[in-house]
Amino acid sequence: MSGSAVLAVSISVFGEGVDPDEVSQALGVTPDRSHRVGEAVSAESSATRRTGLWSITTHGSVADEALLAEHITLLFTRVSTDLTVWQQLADRHNTRVSVGWFMGEGNETLRVEAGVLDELARRGLHLDIEVYAPTTDD
Repeated sequence: MSGSAVLAVSISVFGEGVDPDEVSQALGVTPDRSHRVGEAVSAESSATRRTGLWSITTHGSVADEALLAEHITLLFTRVSTDLTVWQQLADRHNTRVSVGWFMGEGNETLRVEAGVLDELARRGLHLDIEVYAPTTDD
């Protein structure tokens, strides 16, 4: 990854049956963001949430320009290492690591090390990468 790229990384547990308090207890950490099915989307809207969510992020805890492995390692230090807990969550809900990759230039490479992939797989976490191309000023 080039020095001008920025990453936004989070671990999320989501789905219709997600109870954020239950996930927090299982993983041993309070989420940075959460909601339950049926909660209002916003005070200005009558729309309600169709899925529950529990999520933590690296925002503000590691340099945005840090390598992906650094972001994921930091997230893993915040949560339970009990693989049985992770498997139970993955069996009942959608679990993932989300990466927002804001490219600084064209033709950049984002490396996901084998050890990181192994740790994701051991926890039943899917890896979602959203790539945002750099903007061009005309």
